[in-house]
Amino acid sequence: MLLLSGNLGEVLIIFLAVILGLNLPLTAIMLLWINMVTDGDPALAFSVDHYGRDTMLRNPRPKEEGILPRSKLMLITALGIVGTAIALLLFSLYGGSSGEELELTLARTMVFNFVVLYEMILVFVIRHGYQVSFFSNRYIWASVLLSALLQAVLMYTPPAGIFPGCPLKRRRTCRIDGCRLRFLYHVYSVLLLQKKKSATFIDVHIYIFIGRYTHM
Repeated sequence: MLLLSGNLGEVLIIFLAVILGLNLPLTAIMLLWINMVTDGDPALAFSVDHYGRDTMLRNPRPKEEGILPRSKLMLITALGIVGTAIALLLFSLYGGSSGEELELTLARTMVFNFVVLYEMILVFVIRHGYQVSFFSNRYIWASVLLSALLQAVLMYTPPAGIFPGCPLKRRRTCRIDGCRLRFLYHVYSVLLLQKKKSATFIDVHIYIFIGRYTHM
């Protein structure tokens, strides 16, 4: 699910940008970097996650259900659409349709950093969907921190000169953080809709907490 939801967002971002007549929001090397940083270590860390010791004792799934249940497919689709919408809005606001190279580079850098951050959020959203304890897998946390560190090194150290992007000032970094919170807010909306009556007291209060900071 992690790889499907993340890659769906990347495909939709490129596809819809072409349909809408915008420049490409992400270059080939940016996509390769995103896949390396967000689909590498986090995906490996998922393989040692604690999904329960009673797996072999569970009843088989109904044959009509398929590989992914409908609820999981809806979640993957919702994650991809929400991430795509925010990324394209960010791209448009910062000059995604501009013919000037500097503006286009800034717009791509904003989208590039947002996609990396939102795919890090996906790691925890997918685990939440399987009701896995938040702190049960230290390798997940280590992989996400490593991805964030590699992204910071790429953006703010000398090797950034050979990469098609530009360092971001604090105000623009805060804008990306705001988009990240907005994404998290909408994701929690989808999760609460799926849970309906089974949503816990903590789920609701996390949703309210994120909503307050999103609308500040």
